[in-house]
Amino acid sequence: MVQLKMNTSTPATMETMSYITTMVLTTLENGLPVSETPSVFTKEQERLRGYMVLLRLLIAIFAVLTNITVIWLQIKYNLFRKTTYFFGLFVNISDLAFSACVIVECFCHFQCGRSPIMLYAALVTIAQHSLVCMCGVAIDRYLALCAIPLTYKQVVNLKKYMAAIFISLTVLVCLNFLLFKYLVTSYIAVVIKWVPCIITGSLLPVASIYFAIGTSLSKSYNHLNLPTQIKIRRIRRTRAIMLTFYSVLFTNIITYMPTCVVAVFLWSQPTLIKPYEDLFVNVLISNVTYNFSMLNYVINPVIYVKLILIKNITCPFCGEKPKEISLTRDAELYTGAQIVK
Repeated sequence: MVQLKMNTSTPATMETMSYITTMVLTTLENGLPVSETPSVFTKEQERLRGYMVLLRLLIAIFAVLTNITVIWLQIKYNLFRKTTYFFGLFVNISDLAFSACVIVECFCHFQCGRSPIMLYAALVTIAQHSLVCMCGVAIDRYLALCAIPLTYKQVVNLKKYMAAIFISLTVLVCLNFLLFKYLVTSYIAVVIKWVPCIITGSLLPVASIYFAIGTSLSKSYNHLNLPTQIKIRRIRRTRAIMLTFYSVLFTNIITYMPTCVVAVFLWSQPTLIKPYEDLFVNVLISNVTYNFSMLNYVINPVIYVKLILIKNITCPFCGEKPKEISLTRDAELYTGAQIVK
């Protein structure tokens, strides 16, 4: 058993946005740079740890490419101009930003072994804002089918949605800046381990919102007081969108849950006295679960393409027309049709 002294002045390391090497560097004396601290791992262990970070880097790069492709398709086919898909675009943008930050995190590891504490704040903020945008998708469908189906086109517009996105992002930036500025720096060894729990915990209210809105939407389908053609198209579009983001939400929970479980396990373990061999096992497991959570940012854009984009874009291989009628045509039908009593 080797006794290590806790030093909370050491910056957070960069192995995961939660805890990975924090257990090592926050217990080394004097807060020395990584290059000057005594190594607690063998060369083989360090090499394996580097491979895990390299794998995470490759996953993040692939996630960036897939999200860029999905965003480009939405811009190319003007889906971002439609309120129905507006929040979905910003979910992809948030996933892109998160993946880009992970790439920065990996390069920081290879260069100096650590990253600024505010990079963790940025990662948490981006992940939470992606969830806020997912809530926006569900709320938009609730407005369209339950709250204001007859006046939806007159009340809802892109400027209002953009304002909601900007305000929510500003609030999250302020809250996480204060959290990481004044709390994490004082109790870094504890709070850093809870970062994945913060993200996973943020999924719970989102899941509750989707359950409540999904229940309301299913009850409204048979009582929607709209022209028949508009009613059919709006219900079909809503079902596709809700299925898409139910799938995305389920993927988020599945990929983040192992990271959260490991974080809680490590949080419950003593940190002042820890054998080095157990420490490396924890580091390795933490890397594996963090890499697994990164798969979420690759799978989400694939789900979006499969369930949403493929119905709204021209097939590049067969030249087929989009399956969905544009919202402009939908508005024309709404203007000329009689309300079904």
